Amino acid sequence: MPEYRIATMSTCALWLALAAACDTKSVDFGEVGRETADDATRLAAAGAPGHAGNDEGTPATSDAGSGADAAADPISLPPSVTMSGAGTLYCGSELCQCNNGIDDDGDGTVDGFDVECTGGIDDDEATFATGIPGDNRDPKWQDCFFDGNSGAGDDRCRYPTECLTGELSLDDDACSVTQACLDNCQPRTPNGCDCFGCCAVELPGGGQVNITLSGSCSLAKIGDPEACAPCTPNPTCANDCGECELCPGKTAADLPESCPPPPPPADAGADPDQPDPSDPSDPNVDPPDFTCNGGSVCNEAVDCPVGEFCSLGCCLVVLR
Repeated sequence: MPEYRIATMSTCALWLALAAACDTKSVDFGEVGRETADDATRLAAAGAPGHAGNDEGTPATSDAGSGADAAADPISLPPSVTMSGAGTLYCGSELCQCNNGIDDDGDGTVDGFDVECTGGIDDDEATFATGIPGDNRDPKWQDCFFDGNSGAGDDRCRYPTECLTGELSLDDDACSVTQACLDNCQPRTPNGCDCFGCCAVELPGGGQVNITLSGSCSLAKIGDPEACAPCTPNPTCANDCGECELCPGKTAADLPESCPPPPPPADAGADPDQPDPSDPSDPNVDPPDFTCNGGSVCNEAVDCPVGEFCSLGCCLVVLR
């Protein structure tokens, strides 16, 4: 019997010790996630292909919309797309076509100055498709066309296709756009387009046509309604083409003379042989310069900040 009493007391002591340990501190599984995030951040800062990072150094991979950054930008990159620490976009293991500095379709324009590049997350420079796996148009609902993925889950945009095709009037309550959709999508929308991929393309002979961006549509097929379906743009969630902005089908040569002239060379001085930018009739004067209404101008010499993409001479958000 004495041995039995000792065993019983030992067992009770063991259970009391375990209970005390459980009450001391609960396990924080968040520590594991934070350690993993730090590892990804180090890889992104090194610019390793296949690892993403934004200008704050936080991960910007396909699940970048989770965690503490979700309040700032709920939109995440598609699973097949990553961004290096320097802001370079990879589609799979290769640079995205609209982000690689190459004229992939041989039309004389490169990346964001190619009208068929819908944004940085675009791996098809030859058509208005994005070339991103899983990025497609739904026959019933549309979301933000320019975030690189289909579905209304992260961008908070849920827009009936009938509003895009004109089957529903824009006055219909179903065609209203939420403030969250405006906040998330409008900064990503190129000049001349609405948030849902309905863009006004300037025609060579004058005028314009509203077309739906899709894989069957290219600049060469603008006049074919079967390939480039007409659409009704939503002016509430759109980036209108300003007078001095570059837009689909509108190049620097099409800008009116009222647009500001390009800045003179830094060493121009007062040389009378230099062209006079204030005199549009001077044959040596370059065409008027383009601007960006409410945004930052970019070109071959001026880059956009990390996390943004140069589209038609204006910086657009990719990840915030």
